[in-house]
Amino acid sequence: MTLVEAVVLGVVQGITEFLPISSTAHLRVVPALLGWEDPGAAFSAVIQLGTLLAVLVYFAGDMWVMARAAARGLKSGRPWESQEARMAWFIVIGTFPIGICGLALKKHIEGGWRSLYVIAASLILFGILLWVAERLATFQKDLGQIGWVESQLVGLAQAVALIPGSSRSGTTDRRHAAWADPRGGGALLIPARDPGDRRGRRI
Repeated sequence: MTLVEAVVLGVVQGITEFLPISSTAHLRVVPALLGWEDPGAAFSAVIQLGTLLAVLVYFAGDMWVMARAAARGLKSGRPWESQEARMAWFIVIGTFPIGICGLALKKHIEGGWRSLYVIAASLILFGILLWVAERLATFQKDLGQIGWVESQLVGLAQAVALIPGSSRSGTTDRRHAAWADPRGGGALLIPARDPGDRRGRRI
């Protein structure tokens, strides 16, 4: 990969990450259109550190409030006593599905799911699902009503987004953007190579 390719794909990642159009798919499609080699799942995961940093900076105040609330809850023996503490734990709990699925499906994520046919089908399917969701959604539930079930549904939706073409911001409501923080770090588990695998370096 050349410096120009890396810069172009960095711009593509920055533009597409927070739009419901799948940044991972575009990191595969753009090189194909330009005649470049597939940068691979490892590159896609690592380049997301940039957008992860942007999310951490943007939500730093909110995350600090939630972390302090969670710590106070643990100290007092009442970890669920405030909305901020509950949100902190729900973000942690909601990260489990994508971590588990990412490790279990690593071969598919690095291999067959990067097929342009899979990506095209996924973009079409989830585009239709987004349109249906937009038409049917009531938008009546606020963050204060989120519980265990909702946190797991968001986590599972993030896990579905391991398939290139299914956007992370599209499969989950954008009001739950804080889930992007642990998801970005957890994504680095996916392309990690086994010590004996000579096809790539361990991350």
